[in-house]
Amino acid sequence: MITKPDLRSINEQTYLYLQQQIITNKMKPGSRINYEELRDQLGISKTPLRDAINRLAQDGLVEIKPRSGTFVSFPSLKDAIEVMEIRKALERQSVENAISKIPKTTFEALLKLNMDIEKRYQENRNVEEFLKSDIEFHRTIVKYSNNNRIITIMGNLYDQFTWLGFLIIDNVETKVSEAVKHHEEILKAMIDSNVELAKNLVEAHIEDSKRSIIKRLSVRK
Repeated sequence: MITKPDLRSINEQTYLYLQQQIITNKMKPGSRINYEELRDQLGISKTPLRDAINRLAQDGLVEIKPRSGTFVSFPSLKDAIEVMEIRKALERQSVENAISKIPKTTFEALLKLNMDIEKRYQENRNVEEFLKSDIEFHRTIVKYSNNNRIITIMGNLYDQFTWLGFLIIDNVETKVSEAVKHHEEILKAMIDSNVELAKNLVEAHIEDSKRSIIKRLSVRK
């Protein structure tokens, strides 16, 4: 139920709530959306829910099928590949731009964040927290790219990264360990000012995720 004080409109709150439910896999891909149930659950009228669903449909997160109902979408294989290709190109450039700009204290904070990712997961088994930490690691490097267009484009894609991440997180233990290892290798290359190695490592890291996404989504074809 949406009850907390919030300066945003009910329409915006409803949209953001449902968006997060979908991208964190609480509303499963392929599941049917029950309008009446959601209105009762959130304590809202038809209008904000309808507006939120229409926005989510424009985002590709839900599919409205005439005479059939409204369903949580699966990301299309083509869209997923395009998103990951954009991410790979922009993160390679971000690493190159950021490598001489990230302060020593930030490198130290990233190393600590990376070490804590696996430790926290072992303690609480919280997949959502792991994915948020993973995004925060990459977001920090992108921020120091000092390229506003890269920062904006990547900012618009983080929700999609999270959504795709939840879809490929079947073997969480392995994914967490792999991510932590890859992050450490990227950071060490950046600290050593080895630009080409750092760029190649971040590309390989993203390419590994892309392969997992293709494998997961290809099963549905």
